[in-house]
Amino acid sequence: MNRDFKGIWIPAEIWLDERLSSTEKMLFAEISSLHDPEKGGCFAGNEYLANFLGLKERQIRSNISHLKSLGLIKQTAFNGRERILTSCLDLPVREAENCRSERQETAGLLHIRENIEEKSPFLPQEPFEEKSVITTEATKYHYLSELLITKIKLSGTEMKIVPKKLIPKWAIDFRAMIKYDGKTEKQIENKIDEVFADEFWCKVIRSASSLREKWKSGKLDRLKDSQNAQEGQGATKPLTPWQELCRDSGDPGQRVWDKLVKFWESLDGKTWQEYPNFPQNPSDVTVMQPIFEIMQEYRGRSTVEMIISIKQYLERKNG
Repeated sequence: MNRDFKGIWIPAEIWLDERLSSTEKMLFAEISSLHDPEKGGCFAGNEYLANFLGLKERQIRSNISHLKSLGLIKQTAFNGRERILTSCLDLPVREAENCRSERQETAGLLHIRENIEEKSPFLPQEPFEEKSVITTEATKYHYLSELLITKIKLSGTEMKIVPKKLIPKWAIDFRAMIKYDGKTEKQIENKIDEVFADEFWCKVIRSASSLREKWKSGKLDRLKDSQNAQEGQGATKPLTPWQELCRDSGDPGQRVWDKLVKFWESLDGKTWQEYPNFPQNPSDVTVMQPIFEIMQEYRGRSTVEMIISIKQYLERKNG
């Protein structure tokens, strides 16, 4: 895909959107810059985008899904071989002297808003506040971020490993819910529980910003009635030991990993680093949950047999 241009404009809506990582902003710009007017969008595949940005294809898939969920890009066509992506920002093109090549002029690759001061539909419309103040006040809501992360991990999503940087980012959204939307911490906790008790919404909500957006739109209002109806039909299903651990811990995988290290080094006589199959990422629940279940199975029994069983599981998992 040859280019002949002198730079890429990133719209203010994208550049200032705190919901997006720097990688997602660059991905949006790349998708926009590869707009083919004849095809009606960008037809670059995940492999090309991954190579260009120096990422894994699974990261590209995740980032594209996030951009779609925020309404910033959409897939307009797929013929079984070629996918077409296009920007959802309907903004006028602004002439920028010495910044646009002939190819850009004819292809209309990027849309630049003429009036930058106009409010973006994709950014919160709260009064201006110093970022340092926002971040400091949001610290006390980190526990809500951890609660949401735990619920997402348990909901059967591919989001098994959640970057720690999301905790303070999501806390800012929870602060906005309380300060500007009139919600209380208890109401937020209850709403998170309601969302992840619903078969549909537990697969939709993937961030604090999406929770806030759907809640403000009224789409989550029916959940309480739905949950009450379900509870009236029978007794609440008891939580599994793993679910109880997740409820009591913001990072259940880390707690299991810490216990495993202690058992391992006390019985095996070697440090965990010496064992090539030892789990490297405590937050990967696809590994830590089965290990926890083995620990539960051997609870009150032989610890030696438990370690042997865990070793066998790790060897099977790693081929």
